Amino acid sequence: IGLSRGQSGAELPHVIGIGYWALGGNCRKTEALGQAVIHTAGPPLTRDFSSEMLPTVTVVEWNAQRRFALREVSVGAVRHAILTLLISAETQWPGLSSQLVQEVESRRTSSPADWLVSIKLQGPADVLVRWKRERLEQQLLQFIQGRYIQEPPYVWPTEVTWDPLDFGPEEWLKENSYRGEFLRQANTIYEEICAGNLDCEVLNVLAESDEDFDGKNPRFWEEMIREAAFQGLEVLADLSSSTKRETQA
Repeated sequence: IGLSRGQSGAELPHVIGIGYWALGGNCRKTEALGQAVIHTAGPPLTRDFSSEMLPTVTVVEWNAQRRFALREVSVGAVRHAILTLLISAETQWPGLSSQLVQEVESRRTSSPADWLVSIKLQGPADVLVRWKRERLEQQLLQFIQGRYIQEPPYVWPTEVTWDPLDFGPEEWLKENSYRGEFLRQANTIYEEICAGNLDCEVLNVLAESDEDFDGKNPRFWEEMIREAAFQGLEVLADLSSSTKRETQA
């Protein structure tokens, strides 16, 4: 049995007679190197929502024929999960709460550990704006608190996040309103970015403020601008029925 701080088979020293290598690293994986088994158990505990992977330790068993069997055992008293709820224009509270219950129960039945959950609401921007203005966050948090903190395993909600799938409906983009003008500007900025026409100073500022910044990835920009557009749509919701001329008058 060999133990290494390396995170891949390529980093291992050449040692004859090793049948099992235990490696370091946060990504759980198992691979083979000749007759040897190489395994990374991953972190035994998680402290945030960066990984949906179940935290475990690995118990290695072998017999006289040098055959190895891996068995994962959970040691975490608290686990983290991101619960994604899909919302459409037809979604109503009974269906949404049922979806939430299914997500929560699937976690609770998988382990006796308690859970910290973040709820992500995903759907069209116009639908999410409506639900947010109706204070859906408070309703979801109260629902979980009233149902799942009475007996173990407990489920503690930490936050509700919004994940719009678009910039808004096409008719909003064509409006002669502040909302329409805002969405056209957001769409123009996104097209400029995809074409590579972004000020280098802006790139440098973003790179310094966000460790996950990936300026060459169009999906990164699309997600960032979708989130910014959604925040703007929420602010401009009260002006949605007024044209710019009417508002100025």
